[in-house]
Amino acid sequence: MGSGRQRSRLADLATQLELAAHRVVRLTWLSVLLVLDHPALYRDYHCRFGVSMHTFRCDKRKLRRIGNMVANLFLNLSTMRYLERTTLE
Repeated sequence: MGSGRQRSRLADLATQLELAAHRVVRLTWLSVLLVLDHPALYRDYHCRFGVSMHTFRCDKRKLRRIGNMVANLFLNLSTMRYLERTTLE
């Protein structure tokens, strides 16, 4: 009885990992299109991944949030380094 539950949990974990990997691939694909200065069109995205317009928009929002987080982190690190190098006299 316990081994059936364990198999079910492992199958659920494998499914979750597969879905997460698919999301990472979609976000990476969108990132590459943006770097190449190619407009990320829904029809291209739909042909490649078969997802809805809602998912496409959500992925673009996630990508923007990630970009903002990276920019803020870089800005904060740059500011900290500047403050460490300079002295207040």
